[in-house]
Amino acid sequence: MDIASAIAEEITSPLAGQKVSYVASDELTYNELAKILGEAIGNPDLKWVTLTDEQLKEGLKAVGLQPAIAEGMAEMYAVINSGLLYEHYNQHKPKKMGTVKMKDFAQDFTEAYNKL
Repeated sequence: MDIASAIAEEITSPLAGQKVSYVASDELTYNELAKILGEAIGNPDLKWVTLTDEQLKEGLKAVGLQPAIAEGMAEMYAVINSGLLYEHYNQHKPKKMGTVKMKDFAQDFTEAYNKL
């Protein structure tokens, strides 16, 4: 199931209290994601680089982000890197994975990237 189908299903289903539905087509590591996108844009050696929270904060501030926003983004990525963000997803994974895979999306990504 892909996002449009999932939305259509949710808005046509009877409301039965609060519900969280995850939609996913791939479960990739960050390095697998970087490899797919890197190959698509002609950079097959592209790697995922993990930064410390402090490096991320300082980097975001260096490119002009307000300190409070940089702090909030660093906190968000710390939760992602700790695995805490994925706990709920891992307990409630989609029953059926979507059909549009990252390799499919990479084609659209490449077109947008090449327009920059």
